[in-house]
Amino acid sequence: APGVNICSSVPTNSWDCTYSGTSMASPHSAGAVALLWSCNPGLIGQIDQTFEILQDNADTPPAGNCGAPPDGEGNYTYGYGYLNVYNAGLLWCGSVGYLDGHVTDASTGNPIAGATVSAVRSGFPPVTATTDPNGYYTKTLMVGTYTVTASAYGYLPETVYGVVVDTDTVTTQDFALTPAETYVVSGTVTDATTGWPLYARIDIDGYPYSPVWTDPVSGYYNVTLAAGIAYTFHVSAWVNGYLPEDRPVGPLTGDRTEDFALLADAESCGAPGYHPDCYYFEGFEAGDGGFTVQGPSSWAWGVPTSGPGAAHGGNNVWATNLAGNYNNSEDGYLTSPDIDLSGLAGQGIYFSWWQWLRTESGYDYASVEVSNDGGGSWTIIYGPFSGAIDPEWTKHYVLLDPSYAVSNFRVRFHFTSDSSVTYEGWYVDDLCIVGVPPPTIVYSQNFDSNNGGYTAGGTNSSWAWGAPTSGPGAAHSPPNVWATNLAGNYNDDEDSWVESPDIDLSAYAGQGVYLSWWHWLQTESCCDYGEVQVSNDGGSTWATVWGPTYGGAARWEHPTVALGPAYAVNNFRVRFHLYTDFSVTYPGFYVDDVTIA
Repeated sequence: APGVNICSSVPTNSWDCTYSGTSMASPHSAGAVALLWSCNPGLIGQIDQTFEILQDNADTPPAGNCGAPPDGEGNYTYGYGYLNVYNAGLLWCGSVGYLDGHVTDASTGNPIAGATVSAVRSGFPPVTATTDPNGYYTKTLMVGTYTVTASAYGYLPETVYGVVVDTDTVTTQDFALTPAETYVVSGTVTDATTGWPLYARIDIDGYPYSPVWTDPVSGYYNVTLAAGIAYTFHVSAWVNGYLPEDRPVGPLTGDRTEDFALLADAESCGAPGYHPDCYYFEGFEAGDGGFTVQGPSSWAWGVPTSGPGAAHGGNNVWATNLAGNYNNSEDGYLTSPDIDLSGLAGQGIYFSWWQWLRTESGYDYASVEVSNDGGGSWTIIYGPFSGAIDPEWTKHYVLLDPSYAVSNFRVRFHFTSDSSVTYEGWYVDDLCIVGVPPPTIVYSQNFDSNNGGYTAGGTNSSWAWGAPTSGPGAAHSPPNVWATNLAGNYNDDEDSWVESPDIDLSAYAGQGVYLSWWHWLQTESCCDYGEVQVSNDGGSTWATVWGPTYGGAARWEHPTVALGPAYAVNNFRVRFHLYTDFSVTYPGFYVDDVTIA
């Protein structure tokens, strides 16, 4: 499809995700749709049905080696298969007739605008029409016998069987729909901690007149809904800083009250009255913050006109070029002065910053490092990441242990680029450091006495447990790790992972948790990547919380990610995922010392 970073925009069987424009599939798909609509005008505008026709009549694709989407629809190599519009035309092109009529309210006789009329011929997808303000509908159909159903919100649906459509003939089928029972759902939306009323938006699945808004003073809302329908309420505060809530409601059998108490997001701490007091804050307004630049770099301080076009707060930022793209062949650092955090001794360090980040995917990288000895040694806490990571200002944060509460704490932002293709790059603003109680470790696994109950899975897996001789050459905490090959490189065409057993975090229900681990990563920078995923349902579904990272730093790193209260469950899982293409291999992914706090 047209867009940015289209992976299939180059010839041959390779990938290149750096170009923008039209994929190879788009012209063929558009032509197939045009041909099908020209031979059967009744399909014009029937997007879902046309898609289903082309999908059902596509030639079966090879299995491919790029995996499949989470929903199992199609595959990443060949999609749903090879287009065969000839087969589709044999089924869907031919003699046509016409179906029309009116849909009215059975109690008043008034027309019902926006009603849906669905005509189904045995063995074929439905064809739909929508009534106009006069309740009238019309549709061109293939000749045949149909089951026709009219439906509208607030009414009971009506179905007529055996409706015959003949060649070049108009068949009229009217509908008079009976109004459904209705009930009132009402309630208030408040702050779960303070009880203060909240001005909130309520999106209701199954209700065509969504959204509903609460009263900004009282937090009260009410909405009249039809009976017999299962709704889902999606409630979100108008101000930032609150976690949304989703709740199934119905089918209704009477009036009911549904109150919502929204939790303030303790991780972002952005709700009114919940802002943290930063022990250290730097917004770069009074000056450059004492930050310095090292190495070949485009880092500059001032007012940005490229990238986000404005600072996150105030006027100034640090950026890789304030008015354009970064340079080729960069390998530069933006480094803070010593920051005295000795007043936070014994506490954990919550470090956050805002950024806008877009680089050439797979080639140009951003990472953040910290030091607790004035720059004598550094630990990567974020990245390296590459691509369209943050197309708008986004807050990132990490939790550091009390060893960073020193008088000469430093942070630096490291940016690298290859010899061609540049983008707007990296924009950094509003750094904040807060002291927090040191985290309590509730789960720890170093893989030394056993494999931790972790299991390897996926395709062509090279994951193994033991003492490594390749990659880093030793565990972070010897002797053992989980690694993609303990004594060599990972495999070609690998799509594999190592997955934890269920970890019971239910004792911390309602609280956020921090997941940390040590890893050593080195992959083919263009094509192979590692990532970390988590599950709160025993592995049925997964969310990526770190990566995907291509290339890697080839040194032991210690990422920490904050997870919301939704992950404080009795069947939490984490897995470390490696994906590789068909050629060129490296030592890969080595994992040690996984903790949860």
